[in-house]
Amino acid sequence: MKSDLLTSLSTKGGSSSIVRRQAQEVATLVLKGDVSVEDIWKLDARKRGVVVEEVLAKSDYKHWWNVGAAQNGFFEMVDFQAGNTLASLKTSSANYDGWFYKLAPDIRDLVRGGGPKVDGEYARKLFDVRIPKGTMNTVLGQQGKKYLEEMCDLYKITLKVEEF
Repeated sequence: MKSDLLTSLSTKGGSSSIVRRQAQEVATLVLKGDVSVEDIWKLDARKRGVVVEEVLAKSDYKHWWNVGAAQNGFFEMVDFQAGNTLASLKTSSANYDGWFYKLAPDIRDLVRGGGPKVDGEYARKLFDVRIPKGTMNTVLGQQGKKYLEEMCDLYKITLKVEEF
């Protein structure tokens, strides 16, 4: 079953609702230890992101509202909400020079037009980046983290970079 799910997720295409459903099943298997996290990093970026989001919705963000699961599986910019704080989750393989530059537009989107509001007030923003285990302390990992810290500081966004 687990290899069938991963194979199915690995194929191109699939509607948002199908990808979300498969990602939920894979996330459950990851949390049980039946699927390795390394296998998740072999998926294309979009599907990997959905699986990581599903895993974190059941662990790190279990007390947050999973906004990302709304609207047929995707919600622009925001993945989780707790009170006045909105979290945007991104994944990156972090294994090529300049990987962190690809995240810059996502950071700018969080503040465009003042940024998203919750109950009429501008929300606090958290930019959560997950990278593969073993990459945080590499030169590329450290360069990326420093760049993202500077950019998030500029826009007053809280940054979290962790290995997954």
